Amino acid sequence: MTTSPAHVTQSPGQGAVDLVFVLEGSDAVGEEDFNRTRDLLVEVVTLLEEVYTITIVQYSETVTVEISSMEIRQQRQQLLERMRQIRWAGGAKTNTGHAILSLQTAATQRPSHAPDQLVFLVMQNPPTDQIQRPDSSAHTQVFPVLIGQKVQEVELESLSFPWKPIVLQRREDLTSLLLNLTRPRMPHLPTLPPLPTLPPSVPCSKPMDVQFLLRASEGRLEDLKTFVRAFIQNTDIGPNSTQVSVQVFGDKVVEEISWADEQKSDNLLRRLESIHTPPSTTARLGSALRSAVHTAVSSANGGRVGVPKVVVMIVTDRSVDSVQEAASEALTAGVAVFPVGVGAEFDHNELSTLAGAHTPANAIQLSSTDDLIAMATLGHTFYDKLCRAGPPGVCVDDEGNQRKPGESWQLADGCHTLLCNPGGAVTMQSHKVNCERMEPPACLGNIRAVKVPEACGCSWQCPCMCIGSSSNHIVMLFVYRLLKLEGFCSYSLIQLGGAEIILHTTPCEALSNQICMSSMELKGGGANVVLQNDMKVSVDGAVSPVPVRVGGLEVTQFGAVLHHLRAPHLGLTITFTPQSNEFTITRDIAMTANATSGICGSCGKDQLLLSDGSVTSDPGRYLRSWVVAVVSPRRPDMCCLAWRAPAALTGAAFQPCHALVSPDPHMAHCQKTACHPRDVCDLVSAYSSVCRRKGVCVAWRTPDLCPMSCPSAMRYQACRSGCVEDCGSGPGSPGGMVELGDGITMGNGPQCSSTPMEGCFCPEGTVQRGAECVSREACTECVDAKGHAHPYLQSWYPDDNPCLMCVCLDQKQINCTVLPCTNSKAPVCAPCEIVREKKSSCCPEYECVCDEKCVHPEPPRCENGQSLSLTNPGECAPIYECVCKKEECSLVTPPTCPAHRRPSVTKTECCDMTECVCDCHNSTKTCPPGHITIATTNDCDCTEVSCEPDKVCVVEGVAYQVGRHWNDGCKTCGCMDSRDESTGLHIVQCQNKVCQNDICPLGSSFSQADGECCGKCVRSSCLAEDGTLKQVGERWQADARGCVYSECLRVHQEVFIGHNNVSCHMMDTPTCPLGTELQCNTVDHCCPVCQCATLDVCVMNHTIIGAGERVMVDVCTHCECSIERGLVKKAGLSCRKITCSPCPEGYNMEPVADSCCGRCVASACTVKRPDGQLISLKANSSREDGCVLHSCGVNRDGDLVLETRITTCPPFNRQQCLDEGGTITQIGNSCCEMCTEPECRKAVGVLNYIRVDDCQSEEKIELRFCEGKCRSKSVYSLEKHAVEPECVCCSSTGTEPLSVALRCPNGTHTHTQLLSVTGCECQAHACPAEH
Repeated sequence: MTTSPAHVTQSPGQGAVDLVFVLEGSDAVGEEDFNRTRDLLVEVVTLLEEVYTITIVQYSETVTVEISSMEIRQQRQQLLERMRQIRWAGGAKTNTGHAILSLQTAATQRPSHAPDQLVFLVMQNPPTDQIQRPDSSAHTQVFPVLIGQKVQEVELESLSFPWKPIVLQRREDLTSLLLNLTRPRMPHLPTLPPLPTLPPSVPCSKPMDVQFLLRASEGRLEDLKTFVRAFIQNTDIGPNSTQVSVQVFGDKVVEEISWADEQKSDNLLRRLESIHTPPSTTARLGSALRSAVHTAVSSANGGRVGVPKVVVMIVTDRSVDSVQEAASEALTAGVAVFPVGVGAEFDHNELSTLAGAHTPANAIQLSSTDDLIAMATLGHTFYDKLCRAGPPGVCVDDEGNQRKPGESWQLADGCHTLLCNPGGAVTMQSHKVNCERMEPPACLGNIRAVKVPEACGCSWQCPCMCIGSSSNHIVMLFVYRLLKLEGFCSYSLIQLGGAEIILHTTPCEALSNQICMSSMELKGGGANVVLQNDMKVSVDGAVSPVPVRVGGLEVTQFGAVLHHLRAPHLGLTITFTPQSNEFTITRDIAMTANATSGICGSCGKDQLLLSDGSVTSDPGRYLRSWVVAVVSPRRPDMCCLAWRAPAALTGAAFQPCHALVSPDPHMAHCQKTACHPRDVCDLVSAYSSVCRRKGVCVAWRTPDLCPMSCPSAMRYQACRSGCVEDCGSGPGSPGGMVELGDGITMGNGPQCSSTPMEGCFCPEGTVQRGAECVSREACTECVDAKGHAHPYLQSWYPDDNPCLMCVCLDQKQINCTVLPCTNSKAPVCAPCEIVREKKSSCCPEYECVCDEKCVHPEPPRCENGQSLSLTNPGECAPIYECVCKKEECSLVTPPTCPAHRRPSVTKTECCDMTECVCDCHNSTKTCPPGHITIATTNDCDCTEVSCEPDKVCVVEGVAYQVGRHWNDGCKTCGCMDSRDESTGLHIVQCQNKVCQNDICPLGSSFSQADGECCGKCVRSSCLAEDGTLKQVGERWQADARGCVYSECLRVHQEVFIGHNNVSCHMMDTPTCPLGTELQCNTVDHCCPVCQCATLDVCVMNHTIIGAGERVMVDVCTHCECSIERGLVKKAGLSCRKITCSPCPEGYNMEPVADSCCGRCVASACTVKRPDGQLISLKANSSREDGCVLHSCGVNRDGDLVLETRITTCPPFNRQQCLDEGGTITQIGNSCCEMCTEPECRKAVGVLNYIRVDDCQSEEKIELRFCEGKCRSKSVYSLEKHAVEPECVCCSSTGTEPLSVALRCPNGTHTHTQLLSVTGCECQAHACPAEH
């Protein structure tokens, strides 16, 4: 069984996984095998415990969904019951591509949040249609499960890439396989989206400019650097290959490594380690991508012209800016963007936008940074994905070349044609020929035809074999001739290109006159190899253990009785069974163009060619021509003819073979030449070998009839098939074997035989080592230099070198490597300790030592008479605690207390404590004016008050700041800088005022009141603006119009000029209409004169609209007020009404609030039928028209989307079916039609008249006849050795006479008889001879 390494990975809390099982239900599978597959699937679903939804599909010519998305846990019983009710549908074809296409169509209609589909395609017959890989947007992964050998893996590799299809030899292995693939496994490897192209035949290695955008997030930057480091280490870096640059982004973008830097791996890794960008809490993905695109298109940054630009962007959270515009810029610039979402906080829509609408497979989603690192470390899949990225709308072939839509090309094997479709999808068409469905030819000598691999499939050909058999040594040449060896000689069987195969014969031990094969020798084929009759093998003269691989030759043994020598470079395979005196030499069909010489002759040349190149017809001369050496002459047989044909050939044991190979020739030869018991054994053994090649194995040997001797540890088996293990080969399967001939295959594992073979074999549970049988463990043990045995895969550390770790590998090989230092991690040190490395001979070791710079904490304060004690002496961080030491109590000196405290003695459990307790009160002192109050609080919370002189002078209880002056009666005083030594306050100095007896101004007079130190000027009259004096109470006109008058006034002994307006009489003001305003003129008069004046406005519907302003009358009408300048200024209102365009076909107008024209809403799609008729299909509805399904939908932008799905039917000629008498029927419930041929049956025809001589019937005659179709065939005839045709016709099985009255021209009547059919059936007849 060959399986892929894929497993379903499902994390806790993850949603359901959609499992889809697609089962082949064609006629070639049959009802019995289909039911077995269904029952095995029921067993799988019964054992599943995970959250899965199950879908089951059956397909052949058509596709039927039997069960759709049923959840296991909630509907298990109902699901199992429905599965058991699934019935085999049958069908002549295996339309695998149609089944996959239907799954893809259904997947595109699933909601975006639906789980991914895992599809298991269970099939056992080759597809009869074209297969196309599902698009990656469908989120569907297909695992082809191939049962048997009929389907070639290469035909389905495109479906499962990057994994290989799964091949099962037995249908029963399906249960364990599906349970293994569907069981969650943790941890798991990251899963990359499938590549958009076919499996690469060569690695992609084109130059690229790769730019990494790393998210500067807390705690993740180091992991992202590890990811880039792994990429650099696994990539060919250089100016002519791949270049790498790195930018770190968050709120802003920082370029850490440029393409212009030296592009060498060592330099890039050094620059990468120096990146220490501080983390950022916000991510601006749009700005980061835009910066990367600008870097890519600028040659100043080191980007190369014509080299693809690739951006790998790590996305861990949502972006705070838009990414759409940046993604469009990348698409326009031709930059391929690969966004990698890590974790669960990023936005999936943003990831899809960054990847681009045409390249959704570029988006990668991973669960953690561990998966990210694994993706760059494991293999070259990620690099290959970047390398094969092309611009949207093009395809990329396996060599990295871009292909345009519509372009086709062939794969390197020449058997597959690829087509580039629009959108970048690639489809493959296979030209391979599957010979399994072809009938093998019949070969001469009852030899079974062999399957020959060809460039595009395979074909059947008769093998080119030379066979030597029985004690008489009949040699069957490549062209099927029988020759009898005559003496004890060495014969040259084949000479080819300097190589020669020689058969050495010798007298038999028991019968000295009988010929026995002693050995077969291959000379000049890369080594001189001799296969001896004692089962020993010598190579260049020295005995060598088996298996042997030297000089391009491979020598193995099967069953301890059969030698097998394979020379691939010569195209020869030799089998030699000394005990039975048998050998076969088989030539590779592909290498038969090179002619050979020798007794075996040359393939395809029916002539006896002597060693000198001449041709003869004498078999004896021919044999003597190829004698290499003569051992001794052989006496003629003196056969007593006492032996009769042994009953073994005609007994019941060989009855199954008689129908395939007639025993008569062997019986005749036995009766003629078997003069000794050994002859009989060899002849029966030869007949048994021919039967085995025809597929019939007979266990004919008995203890009394030709027993075969075996080594003591082995057991004889007559019909052993399968694989035989020996030391040097392990358990294996025939899947990876090389065909050796006679049904025997060999690979790196055991020798295997698909054809039953007889021989000596080891008992079950043991393997062969030379001529003995041992356990598997005994032949895989390794022995070290000290003589100690170690089982396979055991690891140990040598005593003399503990730094090495040795492992016992295959072929008893010991592999020792330097011990990995897994425990070299530094320890976690205690406080005040630092790590220091110790010197060691193997791995680095670390220890913790004291840190001299460590700051120790303060010791605790002890109470209750306790003393301080160190509890961890010698450690780096001291730990103190308080303990009681009564012997030291008397040594303690009582404390001295300050004035505000008094001593107090307290009895404790340890020493009596004397302490100073508080003994004070708060002060209530008040400071005099000019002093500062200073309050202090002691440690007993008592407040003490003190008074200090301030920087002021104090006069009669009033404080004055230094430098201030003030009047005190007729004196002027000031606060000086000098202090009074007794009080500490500043000194006050005063002096008498000096009076100014100036002359008073005009309009004022001098006045001095009682008690004043000096007099002052007091205003007594007013000074007008014209310079005249006005007395108090005097009034005068203040302006030219007489509208304002002035008056000299006295208020509170102050004289000043007051101004008053002239009072106007009450007036009637007019009421102005809308669009005018009241304007009053006061220029020419003291009192106003008012009138209504027109404004620069428009009036509409009692609303004023200013000049230049616009107003909306309704949603469809807009007006503007404008002023027309002319002799008379005039305001005018101009209006414009919006005209709405009608909606296109299929859309209806829907009113929209605050909108004039509303919006066009999708209502129906228009579908054009093949006859030209147009039909309307409502939105969100579908219509089925034969095999065409029209669906009318509305996308998220409100646009109509008409989807037309056409069901593809098998090719069908309707008219030909009707012309041949067939009837048209449907295939199942599908829209496809098929032709039902009429079966052989009775039918009734009407004859208008019949004529016998001149007489004619007068009435119509109903006559029954046979019509319908029967199946003819061609069968191989064993007697005639040819394929004979057998014609089967619709024939009558019985008739009855029908009397018909006839009228003659002379008026007389007569009768005649016709035969009418009474029964019909298909009967075989001899076919007409071909001319």
